[in-house]
Amino acid sequence: MFHTCFLPSRCCYSRGYRQSDSSSRSYVSQRFWSKHQSDSEAIEETMSVPALTSLNVQSSASGPSGGHVDPIFIANESDASFMSDLYRPIMTDAITDKEKGGTDEEKADSRREAENREAEKLEIERMEIQEMELATREAETREIERIEIEKPEIERQESTVANEAGTKKEPRVSPATNTSKLLRMERKLNKKDLFMGWYKSKGSSELRYPRECIAPKIGDVYVHSCKKEGNPKFQLWVRQISRGMTIWVKAHIFHIHPKLFDRRLTLATTGEPYWSTRLSLSASGSRERAGKIADMILY
Repeated sequence: MFHTCFLPSRCCYSRGYRQSDSSSRSYVSQRFWSKHQSDSEAIEETMSVPALTSLNVQSSASGPSGGHVDPIFIANESDASFMSDLYRPIMTDAITDKEKGGTDEEKADSRREAENREAEKLEIERMEIQEMELATREAETREIERIEIEKPEIERQESTVANEAGTKKEPRVSPATNTSKLLRMERKLNKKDLFMGWYKSKGSSELRYPRECIAPKIGDVYVHSCKKEGNPKFQLWVRQISRGMTIWVKAHIFHIHPKLFDRRLTLATTGEPYWSTRLSLSASGSRERAGKIADMILY
């Protein structure tokens, strides 16, 4: 708080007026302090700001009658630190807000970068899925066309075999009934009561179509192992619905499950199939191993 003192308005340097000036100063000081003492106490209760310790009061002037009084304050430079303290909280708050603003912008940039990376990853996965679906549809189309072409020939051969069996004494059966059916193997697909079925066969040459299986279900996998040019090879089929018919469709590595779209077909080096999740495929080394197995698949 500034402590003020009223002094005479005119400066007089004559000796005759010094006594009048002194009495006027005393009178004004008494009136000022008696009048403003209560106000000063009330203000000090609500605002604890220290008074300037080095405040010089200079009288301006005083007339013979001591009429007009002007307060003049001269603050020393030592009080500049006190004045700066008054504004320091405001400046500190401004700096803090600026730092917070910078931190928020950095966080927002980090979130945007993470979102962009996630979007790129999803786009890559979407393109891979589209490529797999396209390959699956092409395989289904080829398989259906092959069945339609070979069906008359198979029926003709079965009819010929049946006629020959009727003309001879020793009964003969068709190759279809003579072939033993393959047993269905099961493996738990996840923690729930969900199982995958698969069949396996082995031969010296490729198969044109899977052998007859016992109770195949949609999503089952057929694996045939053989050798081609001295190298081990595999043939894959997946049981699914195509054009209203439940058939075996030629499959490939990362083939999409006909019902569980988050599952992809993979194959162990032993020829055992698995329906793996995309999360497990993204693990280190999984795709590399699957890529090596893909070179062993015959389409």
